[in-house]
Amino acid sequence: MAAGKLVAERTRMAREQQKKAAAEAAIIIANNKAKATTAATEPAPTTEDENPKNNSLSTTQWLAVGSLIVSLVGLYYKREELKTVFRKKHLNLRVLSHNLLARHIPKGVRHID
Repeated sequence: MAAGKLVAERTRMAREQQKKAAAEAAIIIANNKAKATTAATEPAPTTEDENPKNNSLSTTQWLAVGSLIVSLVGLYYKREELKTVFRKKHLNLRVLSHNLLARHIPKGVRHID
């Protein structure tokens, strides 16, 4: 029986502590809400000197722009070489397709280009 009384006493003490903590938390929340409403009605003073806007690009952005320019210049100077490579590929594809068609067309039938 003494053990039951001890448990009951501990739970009663724990409930009282929880009630006290809840009351303190409610007071703190009410104070914070009051401060928030007064702070919301009074805007913070700002000046143009405190927040200057920087419109220039960052270092990483400048590097990206530079690499893009270098790539475009490289393509410009290699354009003739690239044209010949693509022409060869195009001609090779035409020859290949012509050869494939020639294999599948029966003899005696003429192919019209």
